[in-house]
Amino acid sequence: EELEFLVSHGVPAEVVPGVTSALGASASCQVPLTHRTFGVNQVRFVVGQSQAKALPDMDWAQLAHDAGKQTTVFYMGFKSVGSICKRLRDNGAPEETPMAMIESATTSNERAFYGTLASMPAVAKKHEAEISGPVLILLGPTAAFPAHLEKLSAGRPWKRTRTGSCDAC
Repeated sequence: EELEFLVSHGVPAEVVPGVTSALGASASCQVPLTHRTFGVNQVRFVVGQSQAKALPDMDWAQLAHDAGKQTTVFYMGFKSVGSICKRLRDNGAPEETPMAMIESATTSNERAFYGTLASMPAVAKKHEAEISGPVLILLGPTAAFPAHLEKLSAGRPWKRTRTGSCDAC
């Protein structure tokens, strides 16, 4: 969409291959997109809202059915997180399905919020006023992976502390 906008306005542009924000966020927050032990064997990338600012037209029943065996990454879904969660629950996704919201992934301002399909709307509402960067939403068992690593570590440090700004790299 960004490239279409630039071209239609006569702005020369070049697409530089890189890592999609979902892969960067996943790696940065230690949330694997697939994991055999967690039974997650696929990943799906979707938008969280249409251009009309409504939930997109997609197979919500299938997303709900697969919630326990795939990671679904929602782009542009922060303002719709309550509607996304409701639609998935209405289509049979278990309320305890783990979720993560990652703001400003891979930057020095990165923040991650964790919850479930039932709790994430309240988490989003609680932090709504302070969210200023782009947000990705991850749905599925691997969204609970950081808590799993915390448990495995038995209190020992397991996540390397970042030094300096990611933006300086």
